[in-house]
Amino acid sequence: MDIWKWYEDYEQDMRAAGQVWPLKVIDDFIEAVVDINVSKADALVPELHALKKAAPNPWMEVFAGHWELRHRLGNHREGETALGDVVALYERAHRADTAECPQSVCVTQDLCDVYSQIDGRGWVEERIAVCEETLSKIDTSWNCFQCLSEEQYFALIDKGEPEAALAFVRQQIAKMHAAGNTEVDGLRENEAMALYELGHYDEALQTLEAVVERSAERRSDNQSRETWRMIKLQILAAMGRDEDAWALLPHPDAVTPYISMRWSRALEMLLARSPERNSWQVGSVLQRILEQRIRVGAWRQAIEVGKIHIRLALQRGASWTARQALALAQAQLPHLRAPLGDDVALAELQQQIDGVEKIALPVAAEALFDWLQQQPDEGRTPEQEVEWLLQALEQLPEDQNLRLLAASALQACSASSDATRLLEEWVDAHPTEESPIVFRLLQMLITNGKDDRIRQLAQGYQPHLPHIASWYLTQLALAREDWALALTLALEMTALTEMQGKATGWMLAGRAAMQLKQFEQALGYWQEAIVHMQAQEQPIDELLWEVLTAASGCENWVAVRDAAAQLEMNLTGDSGPVEESWGWIRLHWVEDHEHFYTLAQRTGPVTARILQPANPRDKQRLHDRVLFDASLLNTPPEDEEEKQNFVPLHAVLHTLEPGRYGDSWFIDGPAPDQETFTAFVDAMQASQCQVWVNSNEDYQLVDPDTEETLPGLYFLLAAPENMPLKALDALLTEQTAHWPIAPHWFGLARAAEVDETRHTTLIERFQL
Repeated sequence: MDIWKWYEDYEQDMRAAGQVWPLKVIDDFIEAVVDINVSKADALVPELHALKKAAPNPWMEVFAGHWELRHRLGNHREGETALGDVVALYERAHRADTAECPQSVCVTQDLCDVYSQIDGRGWVEERIAVCEETLSKIDTSWNCFQCLSEEQYFALIDKGEPEAALAFVRQQIAKMHAAGNTEVDGLRENEAMALYELGHYDEALQTLEAVVERSAERRSDNQSRETWRMIKLQILAAMGRDEDAWALLPHPDAVTPYISMRWSRALEMLLARSPERNSWQVGSVLQRILEQRIRVGAWRQAIEVGKIHIRLALQRGASWTARQALALAQAQLPHLRAPLGDDVALAELQQQIDGVEKIALPVAAEALFDWLQQQPDEGRTPEQEVEWLLQALEQLPEDQNLRLLAASALQACSASSDATRLLEEWVDAHPTEESPIVFRLLQMLITNGKDDRIRQLAQGYQPHLPHIASWYLTQLALAREDWALALTLALEMTALTEMQGKATGWMLAGRAAMQLKQFEQALGYWQEAIVHMQAQEQPIDELLWEVLTAASGCENWVAVRDAAAQLEMNLTGDSGPVEESWGWIRLHWVEDHEHFYTLAQRTGPVTARILQPANPRDKQRLHDRVLFDASLLNTPPEDEEEKQNFVPLHAVLHTLEPGRYGDSWFIDGPAPDQETFTAFVDAMQASQCQVWVNSNEDYQLVDPDTEETLPGLYFLLAAPENMPLKALDALLTEQTAHWPIAPHWFGLARAAEVDETRHTTLIERFQL
């Protein structure tokens, strides 16, 4: 059974009704999930929820809900935090109006998965039972057959029965083959892992590599590729092929929840033979993984990674790291359905930690801060310094420098919760005192999403330190991109007695107004900030760039020219619009959660005109005049010769004037001589059409009729949006009629509903 058939029919009906948005949301979300594009999938979740509420088909609620859980359980590896939603969807999927939806079976996979994440070993029997019951109701023609077979395999592994797991997965593969279904890569990777668990490493590697080789014939998603990579890493590490394994090990910055557990297990194996690589940075990554597992309620996995973290910390002599990791791991024991030996394992690690002598301070507590500041950066380790700093703070709890430095060291070790608590202790004890600790704490709370705590602290500061209360709330609004609230709060801040004569509130107001595209108001706020900065004899160059941006946004050319003059920037003319020709820049913007880049000509300090047509099917921005952020997104090279080819990259802020061009069309075929093509480009430009060549001199075509090798050419063409497609087709036909072999523009011909025969013939002839 094709469980997607109903959705394909639903898609056709929706498209026929002109309802494209829901389909785009679903398609974009599924693509983001399987490609582990976590930020895009997260950003699409609110739209997915809106779609579920508005969808006329109740099956869509189950379908979309299942894919949301595939993201949460797969990419975020959620446990207890997802349980309520999984159970609710499971109940919804089995109501009368959705019971026949094929994805109702998929929700059983979600149910097994969430219990696997929460406490895989503790819920083994129930996971196996629900898989067996559901598998008995479906046959091998369903995609769900493989998914549920995988869930039962995982349960058998968690049960500690790799032999049974191997036999089961091979049995399921045989059933699928007998039914004529050869798409069994998921089960084959399970087979490889079962062989690995049994110590049959060579066979495991061969099985896995066969899966990878088969996948080369088709596009595989990132989830599959990452899974194969991590399985291979574990096999290589177990085989002692360390050089190959280290080369395959993802960089710590690339460790996501999707791969974190496999990464941790492989790393411990590798470090056993390379103890010199066991550094505080390793501890920092493991601490981050541990805290993430706890945050999402994956209790058993938190204990597992905690044990790895503790063992490696003890091996490198980081007793503080080992102690705090132990405390976190032990705190998860009550969440388990049954300890199953984890309590004993942690008790044994407790004994090892208790046997480690406490590290003595290198100097007296009073001298520690200055002593650490004098030490060379090379050789310093936050793990060691944390232990010293916390000891010193026990003696000097009021020393703010020690506390701030300790918080920084804790953050370096990814112990963000400990760092936050350390600063909160001081803030709670000094509710009416202003300090750098107050502002450092705010940044930590914003980063960790502790919005309610920020509001609570702001309320406490209101009576005695209203400017700090205002700062807390304004910064929170800015961080959460609530620009309207941020602007209101920033303007209120400027009226506070403590903020009189200061530029701070005006600067925050300018930033918020820019985000709201209120450029004229933003200009006034930045100018007000400059007045205060000048009164305090502070440098204003950075603010002048803000003035330039706001003034360009509202086309106040007098203000633009005045700010440019203060920055000693030469502009053409003395008055009127600024329209320079300052060479090429690259622009970056985000639209529909996708990142786009294009080439443009800089027309002023912060304005540019896009000259590169969009790719086919992308939104056209050709000839748009845009406002961009002056800050560089790329770094100029130091080498003078390389600087000659450097193209600055900037972020687009706003479209000032649309270019009004239609879609781009792809044109491909044998190239005419340069003179003929130049004349073609001139003729197209005379009709306001833009030609953008993508091919280079290496692009060649073989004419099967003569076996002659011909130079090839492919380019993009964009025409004004008011030019009918039939007129554009006719123009192209006229301007290429005298070419030795006219190129094809099949996509345009089909859209224009003209005869496609010539184009298809050319495509087949040159295999384009």
